Amino acid sequence: MNLMDLRKQIDEVDREWILLLKRRVDLVKRIAVVKKQSGLPALDLEREKTMTNSIRRQAMELKLDPAYAERLFLHMLAYMKIEMQVE
Repeated sequence: MNLMDLRKQIDEVDREWILLLKRRVDLVKRIAVVKKQSGLPALDLEREKTMTNSIRRQAMELKLDPAYAERLFLHMLAYMKIEMQVE
């Protein structure tokens, strides 16, 4: 496999990642509507804690830096909170 083939694979992974981000944003917006209709608070800190712990655990299982995975996840959560307030 040559450099161009490997770069093409990286490009494909990046495209998948951005599509997953879009899918997550769409789901978060749908959840925000359901929560609003149900009179539930927009934020669930206990759920965030559970999710963060899960991310750390999954990162360790995959031999990735759990602290870095957590930082990426928390950054994404911050973006999701912004998106929730868009509509």
